[in-house]
Amino acid sequence: MVNGLAYGGGCEMLLCTDVNIASNKSTFALPEIKLGLIPPVALSIGYDLFGIKKLKRMALTGEAIDAYQAQDIGIVDYIVDENNLKSKTLEIISMILANAPNSIKSLKRLLYQRIGYISNK
Repeated sequence: MVNGLAYGGGCEMLLCTDVNIASNKSTFALPEIKLGLIPPVALSIGYDLFGIKKLKRMALTGEAIDAYQAQDIGIVDYIVDENNLKSKTLEIISMILANAPNSIKSLKRLLYQRIGYISNK
């Protein structure tokens, strides 16, 4: 759940989560370049999630994008009015928890193996 700024490590953490819900007023950025740094998580897995071109734009410029742009490139799954953020988040959590836990675990393991984040062992 994002309600406000998700910059640097905060934005990178979203690349590692399953479902991201943001308020329509949220903004996202990888501003590390402005400090002479690099965004390590984004460079490691960001290109798999939203493509090298979009990753380069965010990482090289450090510019902030709004929630709609973040949804367009795959950082955000749902955008809601800030007053409905908590209720939408709880709704999505309930949808996930209504499913069989072992199926969720197996699904995530298979997906992560497919993209190489965990070994097949």
